[in-house]
Amino acid sequence: FLPVLLHFSRPSPPRQPPDYFFSQRASMLLQHLHLLATWKIVLASTSPRRQQLLQQVRLDVITQGSDFDETSLDKASFSSPADFVKTNASCKVREVVRRHPDASLVIGADTVVTLNQEILEKPRDSADALHTLRRLRGQRVKVISGVCLYRNGTTHQFHEETDVVFRNVTDAELEAYVATCEPLDKAGSFGIQGMGALLVQSIQGDYNNVVGFPLSRFAVEIDKIITREAAEAAEATAAAAA
Repeated sequence: FLPVLLHFSRPSPPRQPPDYFFSQRASMLLQHLHLLATWKIVLASTSPRRQQLLQQVRLDVITQGSDFDETSLDKASFSSPADFVKTNASCKVREVVRRHPDASLVIGADTVVTLNQEILEKPRDSADALHTLRRLRGQRVKVISGVCLYRNGTTHQFHEETDVVFRNVTDAELEAYVATCEPLDKAGSFGIQGMGALLVQSIQGDYNNVVGFPLSRFAVEIDKIITREAAEAAEATAAAAA
């Protein structure tokens, strides 16, 4: 099986519906692109996947890794994985804002893979990755991203969840996948944007959320922020004219 798997070294990810990028959510961001082009947008992350996703929708972002120590957060102290990722994203943003006080928008994000509410960490080694993948076969997991947006002294948090269903893959398939070394730096020991797509039967929700950033929900939240600011400016203008 290994030669076959290696032959498909860049598999196509699960396909989105044909109207995905023209959905109502996507259009919310499209109508603000000219305004967003004038903003200094800082991504509080060095993740190439998050940067690529934002660039995919023509956002010019500056990447700035956060010095926040994620291990300082006790996962067990949070009521849910969603609360944990939102807090982690917020802490990243607060640290980066101090270095970019002139930013129009600072974006922080954290993504975890959960199985029955248990957060699956990055594997320690190949053996640990194989152990995790054996747990995932035939199972439905949740990929949860927490996002924090900072603009004009105000933070806005949200989270998005996507269900991923794994095939009943064989040990030989899993061992071949681990041998590629792809899962070794991935939360949950798989990357859906790479060869890990071969292990996935289906997804329900935003594919980009599984990659690392919920673009569609981001469009909705940015629209809310811009619409609110426009309404506040109109109210201030009306009050000044009265």
